[in-house]
Amino acid sequence: MHRFTVVRQPSKYVDDPHLVLLIDGVPFDVYLARAAGDPTIEGLVTTLDGCLYDPGDQELVARTVLPMGPASELLPVLVCPDDCDFSCSVVVTEVEHTLQGVCWTRVGLAGGATGPHRFESIRWFEGVGPFQWSHDEYQRFLASCRELARPWWT
Repeated sequence: MHRFTVVRQPSKYVDDPHLVLLIDGVPFDVYLARAAGDPTIEGLVTTLDGCLYDPGDQELVARTVLPMGPASELLPVLVCPDDCDFSCSVVVTEVEHTLQGVCWTRVGLAGGATGPHRFESIRWFEGVGPFQWSHDEYQRFLASCRELARPWWT
């Protein structure tokens, strides 16, 4: 089982310390770039720190990070730090909320935004996920994200 943690540190394209998701101690963008064989993913930043410029985009992240009831949602989790929106590279995860806990069932690169919060296609990464948490573990993970989030994009 993989372990997610969060830290504040610089990344490939952002010199200022910012929220970075780690999976087993490796930045999530680096992990995904290696797993998917796509170096363009490295350097993307998490949306969980409030960096999105559009309030509607930020509301989508807040709503989909923890779906209500037994449901699944598409969470944009990483974006390009130049744009901090969904117009460029966007990594999404399918978040499923069940009675047992929360699961990021699969992760992929979204392409072609067709309207507010809709993507034309998603290239799901083979062999990436699922990532599972108990309800308490996931709440602690999200609390850590909120605790460490600081504006770096201004």
